[in-house]
Amino acid sequence: MRRRRRTLTQIRASLRWRLFTRRITRLKLEASPWPIVHLGSGYGGYGLPDGVIRPNCTCYCVGTGNDITFDLALVRNYGCAVFAFDPAPQAEEYVREAAAGVERFSFLPVAVGVRDGAVRLYRSADPGHMALSTGDLEGSGETVEVQMRSLPSLMRELGHDRIDLLKLAAEGMEYELLESIDPSELGVRVLLVEFTWSRPVAAAFRATQALRTQGYRPVYRRLADVTFVHETTVQSSRRQEVGS
Repeated sequence: MRRRRRTLTQIRASLRWRLFTRRITRLKLEASPWPIVHLGSGYGGYGLPDGVIRPNCTCYCVGTGNDITFDLALVRNYGCAVFAFDPAPQAEEYVREAAAGVERFSFLPVAVGVRDGAVRLYRSADPGHMALSTGDLEGSGETVEVQMRSLPSLMRELGHDRIDLLKLAAEGMEYELLESIDPSELGVRVLLVEFTWSRPVAAAFRATQALRTQGYRPVYRRLADVTFVHETTVQSSRRQEVGS
C-alpha cells in the first residue's frame, strides 16, 4: 500500500513539473552577445555563454545529484576552478568516484542556503533519486538533518573574493537564497538557476524580475533552467566588439 501511495505521489509531482515548465516558457529572454553552448549531459547540463568564463574564474556549483558532467566540463573546457556542494551522502559517494583525479575540482558535502547551521531536508520518494529538497517535492514526508552554509561563509573559508559563475540546483532552496542575496555583490557574472515547482511559477517570475533589478539578463532557458548574465559583462563585450 505504501508503494502505491509513493507511485501516485510521483505521478502528481511529475504533472506539477510539466505544468511548471510549460508556464515558465512565458519568460522573456534577451539576446546574448555570445553563442550559447550546452555543457554537460542532456539531463544535468546547462547553457553557457561561450567566452565569458576563463581559466582564472571561480565557479560554485550548488547541487550535484548524480550528474556533474556540467561541473567537470567547466574544468575541462575552460580550465577554471570549480567548487561543488551537495548534502546528500549518495551524492558525495558519486562525486568522489566521478571526479577522482580531476584537478581544480573540489567538493564539500553541505547544503547551501541563507545561514550556517543544521537544516532538515526532505528525502525523495524514489529511492533511486538522491536529491534532498526543502519543500518535500515528491511527498515522501521523510526528512534528514544536514549542515547548511551560506555563500559568504563558504567564500571566507575557501579564500575567495568573488564567484564568477554560480549554479543553483538547490531543489527548492533557490528562492529563499535569491531573496537573501544580491549575486552581483559576490561578483557573479554568470548565474544559472534551476527553478523548481516547490513554489508557483509566479515565484520564478518574481525572482527573475528581482535579478533584473540587480543587473542580470536572462539569455537562455532550457525547461526551467535559466541562464543569466550580468549587464556589466554584456556591456564589456559590446565595447570590445565596437573597439575591434
